[in-house]
Amino acid sequence: MAKTLAVYILNPFLYIYYFIIENDFLSGGERNWFYFITNLIIAVIISFFGCVFNEFLVLECCGLEYETHFSISKRAATFDITKELMSENSDDEDED
Repeated sequence: MAKTLAVYILNPFLYIYYFIIENDFLSGGERNWFYFITNLIIAVIISFFGCVFNEFLVLECCGLEYETHFSISKRAATFDITKELMSENSDDEDED
């Protein structure tokens, strides 16, 4: 996935390069701006959501951060601390 993400991130830059330098996106001998802009927008959207999927960007809205590595690690650390505190309290009760 990381290799594919690198390719997806390069796509918008390649589209711009080929549009300006290589005279690509031609229709009837003229540049087709609609086709170029549509492809560029779709490439940027795919790159953005690829970064979200691979957790390079974490969206903190609508609960999208809940299943990320950072959030899971934080919950696990909180669980371990709570578990230790509960075991300490049960040990104290056993001594009484």
